[in-house]
Amino acid sequence: MAGETYTLINDLYQGMLISYVKCKTCDYESKNEEKFLDIQLPIKNEFGTGVVNSSVEMAIENFLKPDLLDGDNQYACVTCARKVDALKGLKISKCPKIISLSLNRFTLDYNTF
Repeated sequence: MAGETYTLINDLYQGMLISYVKCKTCDYESKNEEKFLDIQLPIKNEFGTGVVNSSVEMAIENFLKPDLLDGDNQYACVTCARKVDALKGLKISKCPKIISLSLNRFTLDYNTF
């Protein structure tokens, strides 16, 4: 019975995310697939940005928007054999039949805790 429930939950709620880093010089892309049962979306984006997501659509867009790795935070590309600018982000490669979204309404302030 427990195995059947687990399979049913995975069939309905399990999706697949691809975490990637793409070199902007040679277009080499490092990928890692991850299964998920829910996606946690912040109402207010990471500390310091001050961006407030006004809708679920905007929160998903910001969740999937890649970050630029540059300056002191450059990516060590194996193809270029040096540190280069790169894009780091997430892609949904398999969308579940039912998607569960958790809306995080809080932000930890490291100054006041």
